[in-house]
Amino acid sequence: KFKEASQELDRLAVFQQGLLARHVSRLTVPVSERPLDPLDRVELWNAFNLVLRRLSEKMVIGEIRDEQITVADQMEWLITRMETKRTFTFSSLFTGQITVRLLIATFLALLELTRMGRISLSQDEAFEDINCEARDTPQKPLESSAEPDTVTA
Repeated sequence: KFKEASQELDRLAVFQQGLLARHVSRLTVPVSERPLDPLDRVELWNAFNLVLRRLSEKMVIGEIRDEQITVADQMEWLITRMETKRTFTFSSLFTGQITVRLLIATFLALLELTRMGRISLSQDEAFEDINCEARDTPQKPLESSAEPDTVTA
């Protein structure tokens, strides 16, 4: 029994080496009330309205749209686009407002077209824009187990 207890204490000691103790101070600061100057309620209301007006100027009212963007739709759009423009950059695919779903679906469509051998992607340096070039004859597609699907966020 002593041997088992010794082993358990050794195990606990090794475990404790990886932990840091948390020290909590028991001291409290006495709370005292701050005397406020007497204020007219109308002045207080006006000050509150000024704060609200400043906040409303900074607010950006967004729009929530329920959009169904599929990778397959984006693939078709890219194939149609490649008929007229053989080389382009990833960022040139977007004009105006970009939604997260549109961005993701387009990126996945590019990856799927690359897998199918319809397009080649390159990047000059890390974190730069992606260069896209249509291939004249599709290469043999790589193996994939999944079909293009709808992007959901």
